[in-house]
Amino acid sequence: MITPIARIEGTVADIGPGGIVVMVGGVGYGLQVPATAIARLRIGQPALLHTHLALREDGAALYGFITTEERGLFETLIGVAGIGPRGALAMLSAISPRDLLAAVAAGDVTTLRRLPGVGPKTAGRIVLELRGTLEAQGDVLPPSSLQDDALAALLALGYAPAEAMRALEGVDGPTEERIRGALQRIGGGR
Repeated sequence: MITPIARIEGTVADIGPGGIVVMVGGVGYGLQVPATAIARLRIGQPALLHTHLALREDGAALYGFITTEERGLFETLIGVAGIGPRGALAMLSAISPRDLLAAVAAGDVTTLRRLPGVGPKTAGRIVLELRGTLEAQGDVLPPSSLQDDALAALLALGYAPAEAMRALEGVDGPTEERIRGALQRIGGGR
């Protein structure tokens, strides 16, 4: 889906904590950007930012990113239950997109839990939902790691190791399907 404001190209007029102002044709656009963007931008210099417009009942916010990949990851993160635009921006300020995707691919909930605002359940949801997205895009992981990753996600959701292992017995498929199957077993057994 194309957003109403897909990118902004202009001159950086102001830089503050968590945001910048870009002047375009006499209009100053306020954008919230990750810390990595703030470190690369300079007042008076040209900037091209790929944007995401978030509309809520209490207002609108424009988020800006140096690359389309970073914007895409931001949009994927806000699609995860419990993660809003501010939380996704804080995560992208704390970890590079490459390291975030590597942590997801490895099912590394410990790294994800170190990110601002990410607890054990959110870390598990990130692994579950982003792994499913990566697998659907063809970035399939080795079969031997799928069971381990499903187990890690269940543990991050707060299930006991023995209960999680029993629920995963005989469940096959991509990580997301394994976790869904295990959760159905756990839910059906209670």
